[in-house]
Formats: sequence, structure tokens, C-alpha cells
Amino acid sequence: MVNERISVAEDIAQIRVDGPPQGGVQYETLPVIKDGSPILRDMAFSLDNSYIYVMSERQVTRVPIESCEQYGTCGECLSSGDPHCGWCVLHNICSQRDRCERANEPYRFAATLNQCVKATVYPDSIAVSEPSVPLLVKVTDVPDLSAGITCSFGNLTEVEGRVDGNQILCLSPAAKDVPIIPTDQDWSGVELRLNSKETGQMLISTEVKFYNCSVHQLCLSCVTSSFRCHWCKYRNLCTHDPSSCSFQEGRVNASEDCPQLVRSEEILIPAGEVKPITLKARNLPQPQSGQRGYECVLHIQGVSHRVTALRFNSSSVQCQNSSYLYEGMRISELPVDFSVVWNGNFIIDNPENIKVHLYKCGAQRDSCGVCLKAERKFQCGWCSMEGRCTLRQHCPMSNPYTSRWLHLASTNVKCTNPRITEVTPVAGPPEGGTRVTIRGVNLGLSFSDMVNNVQIAGVQCTPQENGYIIAEQIVCEMDTAPTDSKPGPVHLCVGECKPELQTRSSQLYSFVMPSVTGLSPIRGPESGGTKVTIMGENLGAGSSVSVLFGNQTCEFYERTMMEIVCYSAPSLTGVGPVQISVSVDRAQVRESLTFEYIDDPTVQRIEPEWSIASGHTPLVVTGTNLDAIQEPRIRIKYGGRESVNVSSFICVIGGSSIIHYHFRNDLSYLSSGASGRMALSLWADISQEPT
Repeated sequence: MVNERISVAEDIAQIRVDGPPQGGVQYETLPVIKDGSPILRDMAFSLDNSYIYVMSERQVTRVPIESCEQYGTCGECLSSGDPHCGWCVLHNICSQRDRCERANEPYRFAATLNQCVKATVYPDSIAVSEPSVPLLVKVTDVPDLSAGITCSFGNLTEVEGRVDGNQILCLSPAAKDVPIIPTDQDWSGVELRLNSKETGQMLISTEVKFYNCSVHQLCLSCVTSSFRCHWCKYRNLCTHDPSSCSFQEGRVNASEDCPQLVRSEEILIPAGEVKPITLKARNLPQPQSGQRGYECVLHIQGVSHRVTALRFNSSSVQCQNSSYLYEGMRISELPVDFSVVWNGNFIIDNPENIKVHLYKCGAQRDSCGVCLKAERKFQCGWCSMEGRCTLRQHCPMSNPYTSRWLHLASTNVKCTNPRITEVTPVAGPPEGGTRVTIRGVNLGLSFSDMVNNVQIAGVQCTPQENGYIIAEQIVCEMDTAPTDSKPGPVHLCVGECKPELQTRSSQLYSFVMPSVTGLSPIRGPESGGTKVTIMGENLGAGSSVSVLFGNQTCEFYERTMMEIVCYSAPSLTGVGPVQISVSVDRAQVRESLTFEYIDDPTVQRIEPEWSIASGHTPLVVTGTNLDAIQEPRIRIKYGGRESVNVSSFICVIGGSSIIHYHFRNDLSYLSSGASGRMALSLWADISQEPT
């Protein structure tokens, strides 16, 4: 194995040549010339071959052939690839062999990575409540340790180690020296160092974990801990010592044996109703003499409510009859955290995070239709006598045999007194196709209630199932209107056209004819992206609009009754005029407009070709058809960063377009204070790539 040095600029590359088939391996690069000047080819070794002299035109430097001491561990030292270095075991240092005392004795000098000292400790974790635990450390690839070993536990304590061949027995710290474990975790690691008494240096280190089972307050977190923790069921305590449990049958070591609630059906409680809560469970302990029984604790809007509970057996518990309230009528359903406890504060695990769901039928259900939309699990219905959403038992009967409580389980149930609150749009073309949205109250309980039951201004409007929201919204599509149709209201029936099941809107719907009168601008680049405004009358009518430039769709932006705004698409036929066609729903606007596609703008020159770093430099961009750009922008890119500026104005001189830019931004953040060339791009409107 040969070590060579190759100079590159102001650095020396150190290469180990192992010969075929491995070849050469570069293992280190050393900077040696401070002024950055190149190294000359003339180099020379010192007489003892410990240094190499390196020269540049202005400097001579003495460089050691190795710097083994830079490596702090055996692994770093022997994986560095430096052929001069090995690990001096008892001195805990990376060095050359001839500098390691008694290096020729067995295991005192490691030359390959697999010769590094290794250590395993048993046990590798100790409970903080167990002081002075014997730890057996087994070490491999170690020299004779008869001179003695000490064991250091971090900065806590140092004790004498008892050596037996390649095994060292260390006692863990006494109670006063046990480490403090952070409050948010159940263990803390401490470095165990074995130190050679012969040299006073560390031989090897490993980690020992100190753990505290008592931080776990619930059985499941206790027995699933990474450490040897046990749950005392009758003491509600997590401990490392199972013998400390009061009863042998109360010791829990597996999660399936923990007392815990088991998910069953959803727990639904109407607010204010007196009801019990029955829960399924596993392994519920029977309170012993002197221990208190079970309770349910519900946390409702920041207030805790305790209710006596009865344990039927180890798999069932019931919170006794009680009522629960919460404030406000804007919350129809309130999931409530709760827990089952015994003996005051011994909590039963709730791994499924089971909640009690309190609800109010009347909350945000102020109409019959919305009330009957409530999920059936709530058992809410509409009390027609009192005009409110409630449970059946709270709706008085009109006579001993007749109830005025409506619910979806009833036969042919209908909510009376439908009402329309909003109609949109309120105008459309007589050709039809307009989708009209009708919002209101009690607008049916199924889509079938509305089929063939909607007319607008005397014209049939066909309901669309995908737009129907039970009781609240109908979307229908207008049929073609007769030529003499007049404005009129929306009229609808819910199922049958009985007086109590029909309604009319206060808004009137009108039939109008959209028309166009002009557009601006009348031309734009063939690549598209021009923002075009089409002027006319009744252009905001109907539910949808389509604008075609030839066969290409103009991308819709916005519209009012007086104008439509869209972005032109790229031309498929090159430059030249195209016909514009406008349609609103099924109506085709008769008037014809023309838009002209022209050649895309080009840039011929930019003056000046430089800018100071602080910006504020006026630029003049000269080219063709630049006046067709509605919002010209210029992008400056340098060193991976960019800035965008918008032109101040455009003018046309002698057939050529000129854009005046004024850099408002400071450009120094782009160049970081250095000079250089920047890339400038000009692009036009939304469809254009930078040119």
C-alpha cells in the first residue's frame, strides 16, 4: 500500500494506492496555500518522512503526512482510509502505530475496523427506583485489563469495576445519584464509560437507560411501555416491581387484560332528557373494602358533571339516570368527552375515545323540512301544533287518538306551507335552457315531490335531480317560452297542488333577448390571451354564456347585463379576422362581431443594455405590434432569482411600437452586489410565454 500526494490548485489530495484490482482511493484533501495561488510541482519530504514541503510562487508550507488525531473514535479513525492511522485502544486515540505504547501486544492497536472494541451491557435499562443495580458489561477485542477498570455514569458518579476476563461488573448509581427524568418522558439515557486505570483514558462507552414506570397514569400506556412496567389494577399504579401489587390477580402485563371501555353503538342523549348510559367494557375491577364505587364524568362546555354509575359485572357499567344540558341553539349536536372512574379518580381506559353525543332537535331546525332532514338516529320530528322540531313525547296530541307530530317514518308525509325566499337568475332568453335556482323553506322531502310541479312565468321548468337539496333548494331547466310570454312568478307544488302545499315567489322572472353592439379591443396577438370586452344588452341574463372566436372558446372571466369579458384563445388559422358568436343558454345572439388576430409582438432591441444595482433605470423596448399588449411585463433573471416590472406606457412611432419601462425595484438583491449579465424576458398577457 503506497500513499501519494497530488496537488490541485492550492490543495493537496492524499491518495492511497492499494494496487490492482482496487487501484487508488482519495481519502483526504488538505488546503495548504492561503493566498489561493497554485502549488508548484517541486515538493520534498523531510528527512524523517514526517512532513512534506509544498511551494507556491510566494509561499513554502510544511504539511504533516498524516493528521490521525483529528479522528475522535475508533470507527472514524479506521474508516477514514488513511493508511498511516490506527486506534491505540487503551489510550483512546487515533495515531500511527509507532506512537502507540506497547502497540505490538495483543489488542492494544487496532488496524482494521472490525478490531474496534465492542461492548454490550445487561440489563441495558434500570428503574429509577432501583439503586445500585449490578450491570454486566461484556467487551470484545480488548487487551489485558488486569490493571483495572472504573465505570463512569455520565457526570453522575464513578465506581470501581470488577474485571473478570472480558467481563466487567459495574454497580449503577446510588439513589442520591440517579438521573432526573424530564417530565414529558418516561426514560433518560446516561453514557456508561469504561475507563482504563493503566492509562486513565476511556476504553469504550455505551448507553444505559433509566426509566420511571410511575409516570404512566393509565393501564394501557403502562403495559405498552418500552420497559418492564406492570399495572397494579387495584392500586391504579404503574410499577417496575410486580410484587408491589396488592393482589396477584390484580397484576396486569398485557393490554388485553387492562380495564377498558369497548365500543358499541353510538351514545345519543337528547339535551335535557333523563336517561341512563349503558357501556360495554372489559376487566372492570370490583372495588375492594374501603374503596368507592364507579362514576361517569362528563366534560360539557368546560364544566365537569359527575354521575353515579353501577358496575353490573366485569364487562358492563351503567351511568345512572341523569339529564345533561348545553348552552346555545346554534349547535345541533355536541360530542362530549367523558370518562368512567372508580374509587374517586381511578380512570378506566377509553382506547376508542368513546364520546357521548348530546343533541337538540330544535337547534338550527326551524322549519318542518329541515327538521325532517335530520338523521333518523336522532328521532326528531315536526310538531305541527307548536311549529317546532322536537321529540315525539314533547308534542301534545290534538286529541287522545291523533298526533300532530310528523316524522319520515310516517306514510306519505308532507311539510305544509312551502315558501320561496330567492330565485336566481330572474331573467333569461325565451329559447329556454336557463337553469333557475329556487331556494326556500319546505321545498319537498324527496326529489319526486317536485317532478312536473314547477312553473316559472307560466312556462314549465324541469327539476334537475343533481341540483336538488331536500327541503331547501330546487334547480330546474326552463322550457321554450311562447312568443307572447310576460314576466311572472315561480309557482310550485310539493307533491300535490293543494292550497297548503303550493306557493308563489315574490320575485318575477322575465324573458329577454340578449344582443351585442361592439367589442374592445378589436385585435390581438395570434397566440391569444387578449382580454376582450363584448358590449351589448341583457348579456347577464340566463345561467350560462358561450363566446366563440371562430371555433375557439374565449375563456370566460365575468359578465354583467351590459358586457361580457373573456380571454381570447390562440388562433388555429393564423393571422386574420374571425367571426365572434355569442350564445346565452339555448339562445344564439343574432348580431355578428369580428376580431382580428395579428402577428405576435416581437422585440428588436432594448436600450440601454445595462442597469445600476440600485435599479430605477428607464428602459426603452423597441419592436413590432407591442401596442397589442394590454399589460406588458418584463422579467429580469440573474443567479436563479428574478424580478417582474410592469410598463409605464406604450407609444407608436413611425409604425414601430416602443415600450417605456422604469425599474421601480432595487436590483441589488438579484446580483448580491456583484456585476454580471442578466436575462431579460418580455411577455404579453396571460397566454404568452416570455419572448
